[in-house]
Amino acid sequence: MLIPDACIAALVRPEYDLLKWVESNRTLDRRSSAETGLKRVSRTPYLVPLYQWFVQDTVKEIIIQKPAQIGITDWVVDCILWIAVNDPSPTALFLADQETARKIMRFRLDPAFRALGLVKKKQAKNSQQDISKFEIQLSNGFYLAVAWGSSISQTASMSFKRVFCDEVNKPGYAVIKDEGDTLDRIRERMETFGDSKFVLLSTPTTDAGKITTEINAADVIYDYCVPCPACGVFSPMKFDGVKWEGGKAATREQIEATARYHCPACGVEMTDDDRQIAVSQGQAIAREPKNGEKIGYQLHRLNSLFKGGNLARMAYNFTRSQDDPQKLQNIINSTFGEPWIPRVSVSADDASKMILACRSATPKLTVPPDTLCLVAGVDMQMQGFWYVIRAICADGSSALVDYGYLLEWQDLEEIIFRRPIGGKNVWRMLIDTGGGKTADAYISRTEEAYLWIRANNGRGVQLFACKGSSKTMATKLSVGQPIEKTPSGKPLKGGIRIIQVNTQAIKDALWWKVERTNESPEMPGNWWVCADVEQ
Repeated sequence: MLIPDACIAALVRPEYDLLKWVESNRTLDRRSSAETGLKRVSRTPYLVPLYQWFVQDTVKEIIIQKPAQIGITDWVVDCILWIAVNDPSPTALFLADQETARKIMRFRLDPAFRALGLVKKKQAKNSQQDISKFEIQLSNGFYLAVAWGSSISQTASMSFKRVFCDEVNKPGYAVIKDEGDTLDRIRERMETFGDSKFVLLSTPTTDAGKITTEINAADVIYDYCVPCPACGVFSPMKFDGVKWEGGKAATREQIEATARYHCPACGVEMTDDDRQIAVSQGQAIAREPKNGEKIGYQLHRLNSLFKGGNLARMAYNFTRSQDDPQKLQNIINSTFGEPWIPRVSVSADDASKMILACRSATPKLTVPPDTLCLVAGVDMQMQGFWYVIRAICADGSSALVDYGYLLEWQDLEEIIFRRPIGGKNVWRMLIDTGGGKTADAYISRTEEAYLWIRANNGRGVQLFACKGSSKTMATKLSVGQPIEKTPSGKPLKGGIRIIQVNTQAIKDALWWKVERTNESPEMPGNWWVCADVEQ
């Protein structure tokens, strides 16, 4: 949208102080903030260093690893508004996907520019503006492009002085084309400007995620540290400092009455009121005293003065996530602002010991009494197949009832279609369709699997093809589009859908089950192997 000169002329150019400028000019309303009126950065004291770093010429990149809902997006809006008025120049804001870009444009940027007087107010009382073009252009030379990770090619001919990349761990940034990595391609758009500024921010996922990789490569990493009211030592707040009575089984009442934060230096207890006072007095402290152009900043929800930072609320949500690794990962990522460390990085000896500790008293080919169904998994080899059959039980647990190695497709058919176990037949089977081609074969093992599934899918067992994904996935499983032909061009009547498996997430979930079975064998929903399993 093109802004009239009259709107620009109405603004008085303030001094080169971003923090002071925001508190003098930025007005919040209900559409974008829980609080209204002139903005006070004191409500988010952990953001003060970011305002200062953004206008420092020596800082070229800022990488922020953060929890969700702590006001970072609004800080980005503040910076963009300041650029528009004080240092008009080409700027880009990249979001994770097009829908997020549309919402940020409509509900954050457009209202903020209007509130500042950069855009004329709507004349029609009930009119609605649909911003279809993701850009803002002012006559003073300011230009903002709002895009998303997978649309980087649309900015191929553009140069930017400042670039913000939000939620870089989302799948949209994982799209790698012939030109290379998305973030590297975005960096190339800034080479024209010697005084450019690049800001990366995201809630983390795993320790291999983009934001964690980037912050670990920073020249210097800062934590927001708060002073202990007793000993005065500044330290970053971590959830392992939160203690309460009752442990993981505590009731909400217990947690609300006893949750305290313990100073890591002297051990003194802090109430939630003490925590808020300490947060208001905090400051960013480098992990190592050194300078650099690339700054990393680690934030935690405990730094928040809003209800999300409440000790009891955080502890209660944590205790209620213990039985579900996905819920716990969400707490660690979105609340703690920390990466999830996958549990699959155990040694072979430790893995064997943990699996053997999951042996039940039930022998092979015997189903537990509360079995609901049997499911099978097949790993296709160059010659033969490894297979497992597991019982899914009423309490959410699963138990291994059969396993072994087969040489021929006929052997697999005998096991899957014609041999009940405990009076139950296999209900569903998943087969890994990966595999090469033997020297004397006419077609690949993958093609064999496709044809076998199509030929046998009407025999009472639901058959599914799968393969591990080599790309970042947002979910554990993803069903692809139907494949109409085999790799050699043979038609597949009715097509076949391949289930993409997020192998890292699946392995992590499995080890979560194994660990819990080791630690709490009496709990429902555990993962068991039969008594016959040996080293």
